Amino acid sequence: MAAWKSKNREKAFDALRKTTKQTELAAIAMKAPLSEVRIEAVEMINNQTILEEIAKTATCGPTRQKAVGKLTNQSVLASIALTDEDEYIRENAVVRLDDQYIITRVAISDKDRNVRHVAVAKLEDNHVLKSIAMNDPDSFVRVGAVTKLNDPEILAEIAENDTDCSARQRAVVKIYDQPVLINIARLDSDARVRLEAVARLTDPDIVADIAVNDSDGCVRLRAVEKLEDQIILAKIAKNDKDRFVCRTAVKKLQNQNDILDILNSSTDDDVKVEAYKKLDEYSEYAGLVGDMEYNDVTDAMAMIKLAETNPYVLLPIWNWVKAKVEIPRWDNPLMNSGPTAGGYQEIRLKFPPKPYDAED
Repeated sequence: MAAWKSKNREKAFDALRKTTKQTELAAIAMKAPLSEVRIEAVEMINNQTILEEIAKTATCGPTRQKAVGKLTNQSVLASIALTDEDEYIRENAVVRLDDQYIITRVAISDKDRNVRHVAVAKLEDNHVLKSIAMNDPDSFVRVGAVTKLNDPEILAEIAENDTDCSARQRAVVKIYDQPVLINIARLDSDARVRLEAVARLTDPDIVADIAVNDSDGCVRLRAVEKLEDQIILAKIAKNDKDRFVCRTAVKKLQNQNDILDILNSSTDDDVKVEAYKKLDEYSEYAGLVGDMEYNDVTDAMAMIKLAETNPYVLLPIWNWVKAKVEIPRWDNPLMNSGPTAGGYQEIRLKFPPKPYDAED
């Protein structure tokens, strides 16, 4: 028995490596009991006639796929792409096709959506792409066609009317027409599509309206990120029901009175922390705390004393304490025994974990 027929992997591969004749490699590719040996044999074959025979008649799917991947004859590839019963084999053939006529036939009529999708990716005819983008029964294929389109009218029609949100979303990211984007941002039923439209809006009044009124927090958040109107931002920071939207609005506020108002009225600790960090006093004390070395317990205790009459220093001090805890115990004076250990404990006792532990 020929050694390549062995089910012992090492023995079979050793025999394969010693084989140089194309006909013998073909026999191994067709008949070896181990699939990895068959595939490696195909890799070693350069004769196109032999590769065509393997691609058409081998019983092992991966072996056929490997052979198809090495074919260069466009007529043979076309035949396989149009008639083979195995969708993976057809897909491999399409990848190597250059004939736009055959590619078009596959893109329009193949029964498998993945094969059509691969064909669409190679299509160059805009008229065919438009037809597929509008009419293919599978959204995966339609999305592939939309990706290649640049016709604003067709894209607008798809963005407004396709039944699948992924197709509409893909069309929206290629649209620049503001009236179309406004319509989609306000009326599309899917938040992901509206979000993409909002990201491309340029009218600040429309953006503000969506930031206040959209039903989805993610869409409002995206609109807030584009806002500069301090009055609208303050309104959102005070009233939005989504904490992430509120926090984002607070981060963009500049008026100290609005910030103080939110700090005093908000019931959300994270929002209050964001407001606190926007105060001018916080920046001043955060700078002082930031200059302290990790073992400056004396300075930290002085800050604690100051915090008894000035609450603006509380958050920067607490963050400083948290950072020092990360220093290894044996190298952290705040954690050692002695007078500094008491200082550390006093600092810890001064601060409850909320709201001052809410900073990201």
